[in-house]
Amino acid sequence: MARILAILLFSFFAAALQAQDDSERFAIGNDRFLAGSSVVAGDSGTGDLFAAAERVVVAAPASGIAHLAGRRLSVTAPIGGALYGAGMDITVTAPVSGSATLFGYDLDIAESVGGDLRGFARHIRVAGDVGGYALLAAEQIEIVANIAGDADISAAELSFAPGVTIGGTLTLRGPDAEEIELPANIAAEVIRVETDWPESPGERIVVPSVGTFMVAALVSFIFFIVIVAGLGVLAASLAPMHVDESVERAILRPGHTLWAGALTLLLVLGGALGLAITGIGLLLVPLVILI
Repeated sequence: MARILAILLFSFFAAALQAQDDSERFAIGNDRFLAGSSVVAGDSGTGDLFAAAERVVVAAPASGIAHLAGRRLSVTAPIGGALYGAGMDITVTAPVSGSATLFGYDLDIAESVGGDLRGFARHIRVAGDVGGYALLAAEQIEIVANIAGDADISAAELSFAPGVTIGGTLTLRGPDAEEIELPANIAAEVIRVETDWPESPGERIVVPSVGTFMVAALVSFIFFIVIVAGLGVLAASLAPMHVDESVERAILRPGHTLWAGALTLLLVLGGALGLAITGIGLLLVPLVILI
């Protein structure tokens, strides 16, 4: 939990730095914090590494844990601890001593992972040996390296290079798990689990029925009325004189009041969008919308 909170705090910190400058760096002890549109982690003697940008390149070894977030992530120098990455295109061309947990669209692991490998994407290619277990889920997966522990693989399309071995149990999940051809003696035990897999992106979209939509709209409307009524009662209790003046003004000048209310709503929504862009203000958006 502490590590998750640290990553969330760093994400907000990185978003704030991006809003202020193209690239910012911060160091405390041996740890490095990088943020910007494009960053290169090239400092020697780096312990833990935190980097967030559209393009992140790890060009110097990190002896600790690496936390990376961005559109394109490239690890070209060894990682002494674990690797955590979230992005669109993730390429690992240097060894990772610890475990690797990666979320993206295209994952290419070209070097060894000393610990466990957890990968979730659209396409995954594993070309480096894995020292622990492998937990992989993607539409297309290609395995061309050995896995020392168990392997649990969920895929619509799966291929193994000749000579690949799984040290533990190999579990295959997918619509054609029973039909996947495996190299000889790939694992001591193979478990095949047939699961449904959407044939096209359109099948993943579930359209609610008219009845469900009407019920949701009615519940939302009632909830909105309750919130507005509650705010009205609260305002009348705290500032009765101002509420009376506002009611009289609305009766005397309804057009002006309607225009002022619409303009205020637009300003509130615009302010909420501005807060969301800064990253840190994202936590305040629900409060702004409620007010």
